Amino acid sequence: MDPMFIQNITDASAAGLLVGAYHYLDESVTNPAQARVAAGKFYTAIMAGCGVDLPPVLDYEHKSDSVSPAGASAIALAFLQEIECLTGKRPTLYTIRHSSAISVTCSSIRFGSHAAGYAADRRQVLCAGTSAGQSIWRHADMG
Repeated sequence: MDPMFIQNITDASAAGLLVGAYHYLDESVTNPAQARVAAGKFYTAIMAGCGVDLPPVLDYEHKSDSVSPAGASAIALAFLQEIECLTGKRPTLYTIRHSSAISVTCSSIRFGSHAAGYAADRRQVLCAGTSAGQSIWRHADMG
């Protein structure tokens, strides 16, 4: 976790900004039970920072052969369902364009999603609507 997360989210809320949280799920999570535990830890961090206004975001970029495409989808789905249950907010899945996690998960469930596809210069600007009708803006200078 970013060591400044709680301070930043608290200060942003105090300044009147809408705040959200983003969780990168790495490939050490290899089954749905571990994904639900990770979602619980994410929720604990969110609540330590006074909660969030925007839907939580899961960044899952399954790239290796350690988990099958169906397994990666089950992992993403378990995390998304658990964090929605805990927060009461419908999360969004952020992934890379060619990730197996997005291929099954986003086509079969109701969560918002964004599949990143970086240009040769590695810069990207994203404006995406969420399931609740909000818009999220994201800018990345580096991949």
